[in-house]
Amino acid sequence: MGAALAQAPKAKNSFTLQVPLQSRDSSLRSFNGLSYISPGVLAVWYTEKTGEGKLSKRDKLDAGDPWQLKMQLVSTADGSTQRQLAWPTRKNSSAFVVQEGRPVLLTGPVIQCFSPDFKEARSFTVRNAAKPKEIRVLRSSPGGHYVWLIEASDAATATRVDPASCAPSWSLNEPRTIPSLSGSDNLLVDANPKQVGIYSPQLGWRLLYAHECCLSNTRFVAQDLIAVIQLDLNIKRHFLLIDTKGQLLLDDTLESGYQFQDIHTSADAKTAAVIVTERDLNGIPTGIEIRRTTAKIRLYDLVTHKRIASLEANIPGEHIFGFAIAPDSSEFALLNGTKLTIYDLRH
Repeated sequence: MGAALAQAPKAKNSFTLQVPLQSRDSSLRSFNGLSYISPGVLAVWYTEKTGEGKLSKRDKLDAGDPWQLKMQLVSTADGSTQRQLAWPTRKNSSAFVVQEGRPVLLTGPVIQCFSPDFKEARSFTVRNAAKPKEIRVLRSSPGGHYVWLIEASDAATATRVDPASCAPSWSLNEPRTIPSLSGSDNLLVDANPKQVGIYSPQLGWRLLYAHECCLSNTRFVAQDLIAVIQLDLNIKRHFLLIDTKGQLLLDDTLESGYQFQDIHTSADAKTAAVIVTERDLNGIPTGIEIRRTTAKIRLYDLVTHKRIASLEANIPGEHIFGFAIAPDSSEFALLNGTKLTIYDLRH
């Protein structure tokens, strides 16, 4: 069940963005992500320390907080900055997704839901916001209507959010040490090393798929399709696609010896990408430095269940790295340091 022969994608445009130099040393600035707002418009966002003020209470954010989430809206046609935005936030508690054209932002304990033009916003404070050890991320429901707030905590672990009303609905309350869940509109999925489980509020958990070894990193990539990373006994990673009936639709072997990074999916739920990396390390008197990171990107057609494109990127030193697929699957964007490259993606 291997993938079809994948082609190298063609670069359409390349620009140098006017964003601050950043690195993985996040004491002053930390890159957060790259995402399409709509076809032709990208959001690049990062957290930055802007002052020495004390943090306000965890259930309140104000302009005097020392950390801000800063965002630039960038045209993929010419790389120009169309708009700049900023919000008070927590250093390690920021996330951003776009669902059905509506931007949804997590800043500390607050979720904000915007109109497509960012001119109107609604917000709410998540439950148990005063607990400092919680880790929160946002994950969209691919091809669906909702956004999921996924937590690592002893309180609510997954809460479904309606971006139109900016209101939470049903939640799964199970302790998690890492934010490992993902969801479609009405289901959640998670894995242990030998089993993939699927959850609905009506039926609870049920077994979806089993393997003798090393399943991890489950993600809904469409309303009826789940991606899974599996490590075999030869230390090779496999990218699996499984439907919600438990049928294996794709088993694509990835390179051995590479570290798994993430699974990305398009808003139309027609394209997914998996990224693995390998770092070239060098010992120095003060510790370890990264000479270079090699990223291998594999893109998949979620309708035909085939690999359609492969790309490698060399990232010098501590350069930032970002990746996003256009909501209509027409292209994808790669950010390497301050260089943004747009690639054609035709199925």
